[in-house]
Amino acid sequence: MNKKYPLLFFSTADWDSPYKTNKHYVAEALCNLGYKVYFFESFGLRKPIFYNKKDNSRIFKKIKKSFLIKKINKNLNIVSFLPIPLWSNYFIKNINLFFLNYFIKKFILKDRQFNIWTYHPYVPKDIMNDANKIIYHSVDDLSLIKGINGKTFNLQEKNFIKKTNYIFVTSKNLLKKYPKNRTYYFSNVINSNIINLKINRNFFKNITKPIVGFFGNLTESKLDYKLLLYTIKKLNQFEFIFIGAENENERNRDLKKLDKFENTNFIGYKTHKDTIKLAKNFSIGIIPFLKNKYTDNIFPMKYYEYIAAGIRVVSTNLSFTNDIDKKFIKVATSKKDFVNKIKTQIKKGNIKKNDRKKFLDEYSYIKRTKKMIKICKI
Repeated sequence: MNKKYPLLFFSTADWDSPYKTNKHYVAEALCNLGYKVYFFESFGLRKPIFYNKKDNSRIFKKIKKSFLIKKINKNLNIVSFLPIPLWSNYFIKNINLFFLNYFIKKFILKDRQFNIWTYHPYVPKDIMNDANKIIYHSVDDLSLIKGINGKTFNLQEKNFIKKTNYIFVTSKNLLKKYPKNRTYYFSNVINSNIINLKINRNFFKNITKPIVGFFGNLTESKLDYKLLLYTIKKLNQFEFIFIGAENENERNRDLKKLDKFENTNFIGYKTHKDTIKLAKNFSIGIIPFLKNKYTDNIFPMKYYEYIAAGIRVVSTNLSFTNDIDKKFIKVATSKKDFVNKIKTQIKKGNIKKNDRKKFLDEYSYIKRTKKMIKICKI
């Protein structure tokens, strides 16, 4: 049996970020399996917009908790490092990595053996050289995110990949990007505990129409607003509910257009638990994403979360839908098809609890993480 060395876990999200993602669930699963995890919060890979309220708020928040190590439980430690968020600048990048290297060696490792599990390629060379094993977990093509310099990111990643032992990807499209001999596909899965969360009926008690729902960030890079506008116009017999933070806390023109319809409600940000409790009121869950280079490389966690909440799904024709069991999802190939498939799925009704438990049994983070550990032998 392999000795469970501590894990330096480099995330692209903060521990207390509004939405839990793959990084949070994998870190929790590793802790539950007996690994000591040092969860490094986001390094701010995206260049901040200094006149943006949300970015400024995050900067001040990071300054307040910078260079802190917070113990959550016996296995989980949250590490807040404060880099200069200008990673595309070669000089600043190396300053960041120099101080990160010093911080890790001085306050965390102290000559102990360790492994690395990272979601981005910005790890100091000395730390990589000292690690027993390096696991790269690629859940998005980060080079395509607005605010990240794709050219410099890809160069950093190309050099970093040479040092990795194992690479896990959540999209089959990402398999093409990395060496075949050490890259493995594992889709996003589900925190199965959400199946048992109780429904919150109070919020929607005055709504009598069937509810078409969406939860998640309302971002321009993902959401197909033209499709939503068409759908809401065609389906005025249904209520449309959107739960989630708006783009950088600023209402864009597309959202304003949607909000003019009487059958459309924007609830704003809710915690993950509250979101699921509210989503259990939905008649159907939608994934109305644009099809582009970025969305071709993602696996939306909301697919499994909708099913866990007991609701059927309609999605646009995204790449992830090619590799899933389509028992509870319909995939639309046009605006008209999207509308028709919503009607079809609503007629079928909600998914029974036993059916969703059976369907989701293989898709828990504990099971998935165990499979990844078996491959990389950490």
